[in-house]
Amino acid sequence: MLASKVINKNSVDKSMKKFINIKNSPLKKLVIEITGNKDDKLASLKAIQIFSGMINPLIMQYGVGKGFDIDFRDKKIRKRHLDTLIKSILNGHE
Repeated sequence: MLASKVINKNSVDKSMKKFINIKNSPLKKLVIEITGNKDDKLASLKAIQIFSGMINPLIMQYGVGKGFDIDFRDKKIRKRHLDTLIKSILNGHE
């Protein structure tokens, strides 16, 4: 949803801002749930990595104007990117 807002140049609403607050992030809680690892700092780092991995390619392509020869407007490409990103960060914990 956040990626779609960035692509379509809409503002980020309040509901999405909670994902940026890593301390209480649903993403961090999900990392703990999936991995079973209760290490709070490690879960925070992994949540930041996932969030950054989602946002940085969009910033590079749409904010800076430097592409990767990948069109992130394509839903299938975004899904593949997220799938590989999450699998690589969670290191096989699915």
